[in-house]
Amino acid sequence: VVFILWALFSVVGLFGNGFVIVAYTRKTELQTLRNRFFVNLTVINILIYVVGVGIAIPVNFYPGDEEHNSMKKLLCDVEGTAYALLLFSSLSSLAVISFDQYLTIVYPLRNYITSSRASWLILFSWLYGFAAAAPPVLHLGAHYTSSRYFNYTLC
Repeated sequence: VVFILWALFSVVGLFGNGFVIVAYTRKTELQTLRNRFFVNLTVINILIYVVGVGIAIPVNFYPGDEEHNSMKKLLCDVEGTAYALLLFSSLSSLAVISFDQYLTIVYPLRNYITSSRASWLILFSWLYGFAAAAPPVLHLGAHYTSSRYFNYTLC
């Protein structure tokens, strides 16, 4: 049941975020600096769904015998790193959007966000995600559990 719901949410999320990307690329009036932040967040969301279906499901439903444990540990490391990167990039993108909205409300007649500043802020959101994803890559606090009673792995 969990697998079906997980897959259903991922498919719906992929289509919804895909429509945002298509609308942004096809409509020139939507291609504003502020919408770049939302498109960045949309790309992150799409990658979260791809990681969720592409990595997390094989980790959780891969056979639980001893010969597959090294593969599960590798997939757990990749999954943990990818989720940390995407989670913190998403959070920093939301912070950038909030900061932009703050500037728009407090200083409505000034345009603080230029094209280069928008690009730097988007780059910052990804660099922050990479920095926050470093602990799983370095195995700081990594934990792997596999149950012998259930076919489930907790990374």
